[in-house]
Amino acid sequence: MKTIANSIYRRIIKKGRGWVFTPFDFQDLGSRESIDQTLSRLAKREKIRRVTQGVYDYPEISSFGPIPADLFSVAQAIARSTQTKIQVSESYAANILGLSNQVPAKLILYTDGTRRVRQVGRQKIIFRQVTPKKLIGAGKITGLVFQSLRYFGKDRLNDKIISRLKKILKPEDKALLLKDKNTTPIWMQSAINQIAGGA
Repeated sequence: MKTIANSIYRRIIKKGRGWVFTPFDFQDLGSRESIDQTLSRLAKREKIRRVTQGVYDYPEISSFGPIPADLFSVAQAIARSTQTKIQVSESYAANILGLSNQVPAKLILYTDGTRRVRQVGRQKIIFRQVTPKKLIGAGKITGLVFQSLRYFGKDRLNDKIISRLKKILKPEDKALLLKDKNTTPIWMQSAINQIAGGA
């Protein structure tokens, strides 16, 4: 048991501060019961922090104390543990890519898993079940681009947004966009051609 506990703590330290995790991330080290006990003990000793049911982090520390866990990192940890895909909402994607200053009040994510709501402090993560088509590019930069384009829509998309995306995307990202573009509406395909240099 002590060897398992040491292995778990070493992995947490190696990942570094800010890492968000669940028991799933240690399943190769021992039984679920021993992993749960170890994480519970570490949380009681304030070596790690419990951020919501079954989810912990190794918090970053500022001069004012522990920094709140990153909501998207919490969502990613939950997705890993449930082995499901997640795609950020349209408004959140636009914010991540610097195309919108609007910060969503709650984190809405699309998933191929079950619908659920998780409370993290005063904030909520909402998982909404969607069709596979809406999850194209999930977990990749292409997913963020597709969602951002949906956020602005055909009528609000302009040259400034296109230029911003052309600037921040790497050549390999543009290649992925072109590869997946046929899964999107015609108007979006035209925008992707402008961003990625397709025909």
